[in-house]
Amino acid sequence: MSVTQPLPILATAAQAYRLLWRFRVLHAKAIWPPVVFLVTAEFLYHRVVGKAHGLSGKFDAVLAAHWYVVAGAAVAWLLGLKFLLSFSISWRRHILLDEPFDPFFFKRPFWRYLGFLLLTYAWGVPLVGLSGLAAILVAGGHMPRGGELVVLVLPAAAVAISLWAIIRQVPFFTVLALDPPQPGWRKSVNVMGGNAGRYAIVWIMVMLPVVLLNLGLDTGLQLANADPHHVAVALGESAFRQAMLFLHFSLGASIGACTYMTTLAGGPRALPLGQPVAVRA
Repeated sequence: MSVTQPLPILATAAQAYRLLWRFRVLHAKAIWPPVVFLVTAEFLYHRVVGKAHGLSGKFDAVLAAHWYVVAGAAVAWLLGLKFLLSFSISWRRHILLDEPFDPFFFKRPFWRYLGFLLLTYAWGVPLVGLSGLAAILVAGGHMPRGGELVVLVLPAAAVAISLWAIIRQVPFFTVLALDPPQPGWRKSVNVMGGNAGRYAIVWIMVMLPVVLLNLGLDTGLQLANADPHHVAVALGESAFRQAMLFLHFSLGASIGACTYMTTLAGGPRALPLGQPVAVRA
């Protein structure tokens, strides 16, 4: 029976940022498609919603808007997410296989990855739905005495269970990005049995600077008394947020690839030296 190698916390966190720095030119080229599309979607959303307040007000504004503006925002948002996923998959393949990076990656692993990603999150929808139902009951005064505690416990349980399921499947997301996708799901989940806590610590360490940068933007906007409905402010804030989202995807993919190398591939391997980008004819 093989023994799973423990995930080195500090080394894995350092490797994620080492990859980011070594391939900074690749990242500078790959960041533009998802950010441009996501900022476009955000801009169209602000044009549609305007200064509407509350969920119902924003929903009414969307219904009253021209269909092609709403459709344009939806298409731009989907394209932005598509480029983020393409980056996440092709980046893993570049790290592990030294394959030329392709920002337009749209081959079979893309669909496997997307399908499993949706499946992973979909099973948590009923838990979130129960949490929402409990909140509605409390707001309507129909919850029994002491039921307010349920409103706090259910969302926390839903988040905890979802995170636990996602962490246990981290290596398999990288497996799906490879061709052929081996080993299988069961082995990928089993190797994280003793590494789930270590991975969570690595993730927090790596993502903390991204969170602090977002909080720094919030603080700066508040100190400057910036109007979030002003077009320039909204576009600038959106561009920064989407860049941080891209950074989140990059670092997350790097952690996933490093975790795969440690737990399933028999240990760390040499990083690719070049920064080749696929050229399309």
